Amino acid sequence: MSIDKKVVVDTNRQKGQLFKVSESGGTFYVYDIDVGFLSNTAKKIGETRNLKDAIELIKASVDGEVRNVKILAW
Repeated sequence: MSIDKKVVVDTNRQKGQLFKVSESGGTFYVYDIDVGFLSNTAKKIGETRNLKDAIELIKASVDGEVRNVKILAW
């Protein structure tokens, strides 16, 4: 069973950058979500073995200095 988390990152350049973290079989898959008018597009940015590393991967991929990270249920 896959467990999905929504991660919203605010930086000094942009608010509300959206990411998805899906856990399956002990591996966390990290996606950058481009929110569209009719549908969203997910671009895989990597995979890790724990949620902490997934958050660090997200922080490294954003444009700007991270100000806030929110983790919510998808």
